[in-house]
Amino acid sequence: GYRISTYNPGNGKWQDVSNYIDINRGFCSAIAKDENGNDKIYLIGGYGNSSQDKSYASNSVRVLDPSTNTVEEYSSILPVEVADSACATINNKIYYFGTADPNDTLNKYQTAGIFDPITNTATSIYNDDTRFLYLDQMSTEINNFMYLFGGTTDDGVFLDSIIKYYP
Repeated sequence: GYRISTYNPGNGKWQDVSNYIDINRGFCSAIAKDENGNDKIYLIGGYGNSSQDKSYASNSVRVLDPSTNTVEEYSSILPVEVADSACATINNKIYYFGTADPNDTLNKYQTAGIFDPITNTATSIYNDDTRFLYLDQMSTEINNFMYLFGGTTDDGVFLDSIIKYYP
């Protein structure tokens, strides 16, 4: 798994603070406030978690609390497995767009959803309006719009698109 480290620019050194995150790739991350108004880092999906093989997409959400350097996992909270995803926070809800291959069979499908960090629930929003999902997109949010950049198709074609999504 990944270890959590902090960097001190004053002395130019890294320090390990935790050694928990048991995922290896394919997740997206976003910052949102929890039910107490504290900023947390949310890791959505990815490949593998503590209860499954690392080659399979995950339907878990992991929450990093930077004030305590601890990670909490919400297993099986997403409606479907998601990996190779992009996400951004809009109005304190995390929108995620990605693909999944729950059985590692290369039968990937597209998925989209919203994770609410206040209620710790997720809802699928995949429909005809969100069919622009691709593998390995990057994303950011500005003025309540989510921008999705590039990505690849299931056939490995690299895209040079920018998609502006408003929930």
